[in-house]
Amino acid sequence: MGKTFRIATVLGVPILVHWSLGLFFLFFIYVANKEALALSEVAWSILFFISLFLCVVLHEIGHVATAKKYGVKTRDIILSPIGGLARLESIPQKALQEFWIAINGPFVNLSIAGLLAIILLVFRIPFIPQLQYPVIIDGPILFLQLLMLINIVVFFFNLIPAFPMDGGRVLRSILALKFDRVKATFIASVIGKIIAIGLLAYAIISSQILLGFVAVFIYFMAGTEYQQTKTSEKLSNTLIIDIIVKNQIAKVYLQDKFAEIKNEHTNTNNFLVFNESENLVGTLPNWFLKEALKSPEKYTQVEDLYSKKYSSIPETYSMKKAFDIMQKEGMAILAVMNIDGDIVSSLDREAVSKLVK
Repeated sequence: MGKTFRIATVLGVPILVHWSLGLFFLFFIYVANKEALALSEVAWSILFFISLFLCVVLHEIGHVATAKKYGVKTRDIILSPIGGLARLESIPQKALQEFWIAINGPFVNLSIAGLLAIILLVFRIPFIPQLQYPVIIDGPILFLQLLMLINIVVFFFNLIPAFPMDGGRVLRSILALKFDRVKATFIASVIGKIIAIGLLAYAIISSQILLGFVAVFIYFMAGTEYQQTKTSEKLSNTLIIDIIVKNQIAKVYLQDKFAEIKNEHTNTNNFLVFNESENLVGTLPNWFLKEALKSPEKYTQVEDLYSKKYSSIPETYSMKKAFDIMQKEGMAILAVMNIDGDIVSSLDREAVSKLVK
């Protein structure tokens, strides 16, 4: 995702701002200068943009709160110029749970729009503003009108039944009530591609470049979602014990020389590190080995450069669990234990990569 900055934590979830959001505000400064906006107009515009991104955050919190209810953790929420993204650590296997997690984001926008509509009704303000180009927010009336309309647009846009919008996940969850998850995703991705092609055709006819880019993005994301789901299911249905070779451990010792490791283990990239007492004490990832070989005067043996982080997993775990641990803990290799707790093999990223190809 690139460089991000934490601005808050809600429900135990960090809210991060992507660096590209700064470009958005630079563009606003350029427009404000070009249109010679008054100080009050600049203030109302800034307040509007802040409120807009607050609505985005609340949308994502709708996902996060529902996911938390079902025991699904969220890694973080990332804000960027194109919207927000709540990165869940997993997708629930139960269709109805995914349905509610997906739909409660748009429902937040609908609730916000409803609240703003009540305020406009109370003060007898029309829902539809009289707009002129360029649109300049010069007071509370236009502020409330635009904020309500944008939340309505976000609600309907997010319910388009195509990935990566929430509507694509809603559609998949409904299809999953009848089909298995992979087939449901395949059908939803095909529907999403058809919608994308329709949007692209309309964008070309109406000369709407931005809509064209959105259509292309939706088309490719539909295929990506299907491939990711198919891969996830394959990993979930494969046990570690089914692919490892017993008593074949990518093992090195603290006193081993880096040059000898490279010569003796030409087909192995990641290693478990043991001490003289045969106790696991760390790992030697491929990038550590490469760094050591670049600086032989600085790093001679494993003890000079290795990671003290390591993790052991039962051989009865699925490959999906192993992959999740690698991702979460940043591990390149895991020790595999039998039922007695003895290390009987090792599993590295290359093994996972071969399985998903």
